[in-house]
Amino acid sequence: MKYYVLLLRTALATGGIGTITWTGENYRRITYALENPDTVDPDGRLGAMVATRDYTPDQVGYGVHAATQLIYLVFRDIGEQQIGKAFGALKPKQYLESPGTFENHKIFGAFDQGYWKDEFNMGKTTVDNMVIGLGASLNPTIRAITQKLLAGIRQYPPLPPEDFN
Repeated sequence: MKYYVLLLRTALATGGIGTITWTGENYRRITYALENPDTVDPDGRLGAMVATRDYTPDQVGYGVHAATQLIYLVFRDIGEQQIGKAFGALKPKQYLESPGTFENHKIFGAFDQGYWKDEFNMGKTTVDNMVIGLGASLNPTIRAITQKLLAGIRQYPPLPPEDFN
């Protein structure tokens, strides 16, 4: 619980209510997209979430889905490029379907980092390129740790969108 309080304090100190409003709106968009997948651009970040939503807790895709949600909460569609299309390709699907071991999360992390390295400086705006650069800089081990951690958190029931304010 203390981590959530720290996160809230950080949000208030850095962006105030605007940060909370931004995150709340992003959470509502995620909820809507997952309930209405036909309304989502399959090539974007929401498309990546829809593509990974049905993986089970014993698969890599389960943690990747949770990590993609966290990224959307923070950045929305900034720097998303064609990540939904990339996640839907045959090779990443094989990684996503694999058992959720740390090593398999690292393998997927290497694929994901490679995707962002290929997209480096290909964004439409400077802010896009900053987010893409962040994605290109996160190594497979950091990604595996994050995905495994978020897979554990994902097993808790989600908050209703109205409670996220």
